[in-house]
Amino acid sequence: MERSLNYTRLFFLAFCTLFFTAYALIHAPQENTLFNALIGTGGGFAFGCCVIGFDSLFRLLKLTTVNLAALGLVLGLLSGYLMIQLLDLFIPGTLAAEHTASLDALKICLYLLTAYLGMAAMLRSSFERVSSHGQAQQPKTRSLLIDFSALHDPRILDLAMTGIVDTHLLLPRLVIQACAEMGESPDTALKLKGKKCLEHFKKLEALPQLDLRVIDDVGIDATKELSQKLLDLARQHQANVLTGEGSRLQQNQYEGVRTIALNHLATALKPQANSGECLTVKIQRYGKEAHQGIGYLDDGTMVVINGGADYIGEAIKTQVLSVKHTSSGRIIFTNALEEDSFPEGGHQPVNCETSVRNYCAL
Repeated sequence: MERSLNYTRLFFLAFCTLFFTAYALIHAPQENTLFNALIGTGGGFAFGCCVIGFDSLFRLLKLTTVNLAALGLVLGLLSGYLMIQLLDLFIPGTLAAEHTASLDALKICLYLLTAYLGMAAMLRSSFERVSSHGQAQQPKTRSLLIDFSALHDPRILDLAMTGIVDTHLLLPRLVIQACAEMGESPDTALKLKGKKCLEHFKKLEALPQLDLRVIDDVGIDATKELSQKLLDLARQHQANVLTGEGSRLQQNQYEGVRTIALNHLATALKPQANSGECLTVKIQRYGKEAHQGIGYLDDGTMVVINGGADYIGEAIKTQVLSVKHTSSGRIIFTNALEEDSFPEGGHQPVNCETSVRNYCAL
């Protein structure tokens, strides 16, 4: 979109230059043709630059503010017109004829005064209405700004299809551009990563109820790193950042901008296993310590089974000893319930704290 807008600006600039040059050549004296052509070209180019500059400043304003200001301007000018009509009724004709210039200046001042008061009153009433319903700086429902790692994570599609984040997802255009550049990279890994992100973007865009909004980085410092730009955009749009790997963003996050990691969200939504609860787990491989087996729940949670080493490839009943939370997720420690799952003489459960340190790297 930004590239198309730049092409439109160049076309408009060329059209203004050509139009002003043609006008100067047609309506100017013939003896100064070259000088008039230069004047027309310079005037057209300057006019086009002024319009483009005004458009750039106009984009920094919120559309709601512009609409309210325009409505206040119309009401103010209408009030000024009515006041001038009343003024003409009470001023005698002879006095009006003697002081025409003064009355014209007074009418212009009335128009300007009512126009300004109309815009100011309309904007002030809007701000007061927002303040009466709560703090405008801290809305109850905040949007979620998607960063590159979240767009690359396929779980973003599952989250979007739940309907929880409908009308709340923001995707910066600079992230899409970064994905497109990666898709054209000679590095095979980066190329596949960029194409996967663009594929996820198209799937999100196709969801009918999602209402994914693509936002431009207007007013953001182009010299900053991508993570800093995302935080600036989140603060500008009063949104939180949805990320796949939140550690790097959390180190530099601004006041008022929270980072929500998909990993932490997935961990929080995993079913809880309480001490003493029975689980049926398929033993997939040997554990770090003697007589231990390793299995996984349907959600990917690792289960360490004390006494499960003799049941590789089998699904057995286990009883939960404890649940430990680590940086890589949860680890559930259990005991096998089969009678012969412990060797002769009895097998004592291993220390869970020691096991956590051994399995954190898995």
